[in-house]
Amino acid sequence: MAWLRRSRDREQIRPLVELTGQLLMGEIDAASYDERFRGLFHLADGLDEQAWLILDTLFVECDCYVEDPSLRDQPIDLDEEGLRAAAVRALVRLALV
Repeated sequence: MAWLRRSRDREQIRPLVELTGQLLMGEIDAASYDERFRGLFHLADGLDEQAWLILDTLFVECDCYVEDPSLRDQPIDLDEEGLRAAAVRALVRLALV
């Protein structure tokens, strides 16, 4: 995978990328991903600005994830499918950095 030019950055966020892969492979659900991603987000500290912005955007999209469909009352609220789509976008964008 050709993502992030600096190998230090790749290693630094490997747990976030692996976690995202688990979501996309169906190994974990969106609620677990949301909780674990938030706990690992500090790993993005010190990345180059482009990579940090990609992960920060994904953090915001995690914040928009609402597990309970009856509570999704805002246009920005995401269901599991929306969170998965956000995760795919983030991985694609990281591959281009």
